[in-house]
Amino acid sequence: MNMGIRKTNHLFSGKVLTWLYLLALLLLLVACGKKATPLPPTPQPILAQSAVTGQPAAEQSGAGSSLPDGTLMAFFPLSGSGFTVEITQDKDGFADASLKFEGTEVARLSIRDAANDPASLASFQNSAAQVASYPVLEINNNGTAILVADRFVVGVKSVATDFSAADRKYWLEQFDLGGLAQIK
Repeated sequence: MNMGIRKTNHLFSGKVLTWLYLLALLLLLVACGKKATPLPPTPQPILAQSAVTGQPAAEQSGAGSSLPDGTLMAFFPLSGSGFTVEITQDKDGFADASLKFEGTEVARLSIRDAANDPASLASFQNSAAQVASYPVLEINNNGTAILVADRFVVGVKSVATDFSAADRKYWLEQFDLGGLAQIK
């Protein structure tokens, strides 16, 4: 007896097909809408260019440093008290590190052998200020550098806006400046 009720024996009825179509469309939109993650900026060393002429130090001197990779890493501050020092670049005559506080970068630390860059060395000659008995050079509003043993430029550059000049000077003193001064 047929009482006007119609049974659908189809696996894919109209409602199911509509829902599958909408789900496929949603997945397609989500997949196509993803944006590529941008690469982080390449760290720039403090005083990579001469403070006097603005030209790259290597172009002025015509000679490279004699210090091999890994030599300068030993003189960076140690991690501790929520701060982490992560070496990001190490090459002949130059080393760069990221200073992080509880996982967030607050400053860049660097050491550069400026033995073959007389213009950079001369930029420290008129400095009256000192940190740890070494002449100081303020770079823009976010960088502080010292000249160690008339050869090594040790710098701290603020990344976080609240990382002050006093903070930079404190971190300059955390380098093994005495050990760095002993390198011949």
